[in-house]
Amino acid sequence: MKGCAKFLNFIALLVFLFTLIVFVGACAATAVIGIKPDLITEELLDALKSFTINGKPITMEILTSFRIPVLILLGAAILLILFTLITIGKIRTALGEVGRGEPFSVRCSSALSTAGTLVIITGLIGIALSAYSASVFGGISVDGGTVLGYTSNLSFILTAILLKMLAGVSEFGRG
Repeated sequence: MKGCAKFLNFIALLVFLFTLIVFVGACAATAVIGIKPDLITEELLDALKSFTINGKPITMEILTSFRIPVLILLGAAILLILFTLITIGKIRTALGEVGRGEPFSVRCSSALSTAGTLVIITGLIGIALSAYSASVFGGISVDGGTVLGYTSNLSFILTAILLKMLAGVSEFGRG
């Protein structure tokens, strides 16, 4: 069990690092759109001229009109990524305890319980993000096709239940 936990902890470290790269990229994109939208070059706009939004070619004015909703979406995405990083960190903490041969420690139980709660929070934020984006961008068509619809994935509930159950098993093992 120790070897498996150490291997899974290494895999979780890789996932954490890749997610951290995505987090930095999302923060940079938000900074460019929010602070310096003039960094969007004319070459990029020329490349987008073949596409149309609601039958009109893409211009800087059209992109600017979507600035606030895009910033809200990026902010929510950054929050989701941040909670995901914290969740991965908590799971790594629990795997570290199991790797040391202490699967019933208070630290392991607490980390698993916190990870389960964070999974529920990120799932609910994801649903809210989908609903917001569908309401803001639902009527927009790009090249005659619908851009966005409302979707919801409730599999986070099963993940949260599993993490909470593992936290309970860890607590039960101490008693």
